[in-house]
Amino acid sequence: MSYLDLAARGKTSAWRYFATWIVAFILAILLVVLVIVPMALLHVVSKDFASQMQSPDHPLSFYTGTGLTFACVMAGFAAAIAIFHKKSPRDIVGDWRWPLFALGAGVWLVLLLVGTGIDVALRPDGFEWTASSLTVPVVFAALAGLAVQTFAEEFIFRGYMTQAFLHWVKNPVVASVLSGLLFGVFHIPNGIPQAFAATVFGMASAYVAIRTGGLAATYGIHLINNVFAAIIIVSTSDIFHGTPALWTQHTPELLWVDVAFECVALAVVLFVFNRRR
Repeated sequence: MSYLDLAARGKTSAWRYFATWIVAFILAILLVVLVIVPMALLHVVSKDFASQMQSPDHPLSFYTGTGLTFACVMAGFAAAIAIFHKKSPRDIVGDWRWPLFALGAGVWLVLLLVGTGIDVALRPDGFEWTASSLTVPVVFAALAGLAVQTFAEEFIFRGYMTQAFLHWVKNPVVASVLSGLLFGVFHIPNGIPQAFAATVFGMASAYVAIRTGGLAATYGIHLINNVFAAIIIVSTSDIFHGTPALWTQHTPELLWVDVAFECVALAVVLFVFNRRR
């Protein structure tokens, strides 16, 4: 089944998309409160957990909070989509194939290593070995939290909203551009370079989702991207700055170089997946 067929499932009136976003966030906030408050009262988490989960300086709380928050957001969207669109999560996820997940993760990991090699060649003194600060609990918390966070974003942006745009415009390229622009807007608080990179990333990922008919490949790309940035090489210019990692990168002057390389890398991704049906 094509992505356009999935997009046409259920009720698709424009007002339902606006209602879904509003209700989804209301449900997400309620779920966060219902989950975190009892945990604090039962001393499962510290009384400062709510503030610590917003700071990378407290990695266990940060990654645990990230996973809990995005799990609640995704649950809110799944519930609101079921209410207003009469669609199941499977309609949003589409055709799931693990080989596509592995291909997306593998291709992007190779490209990340190439990009890192370029940065090392340009600024070898900008990298510091900081593995001593990385612990097993932090690694597991990061993997679990980021697995939920990236899947939630794929579910909402490459699934729900990309299908919405595709249903409205019936053009994969235009739908991908619109989806990427929306994804970029949500990354503006991270800074202009990151927002621009997120926009291009969102456009390419949306096209891959449409091309492959599901979220498997884009989830693989997104997950390996965030895991690499969080526990392999943390940049001091990135949102994960302050979390422990194998290496810490301090090369702010290469920020736009990295953005340019990411655009080239995404072109490679498009080439790889555009050749597949």
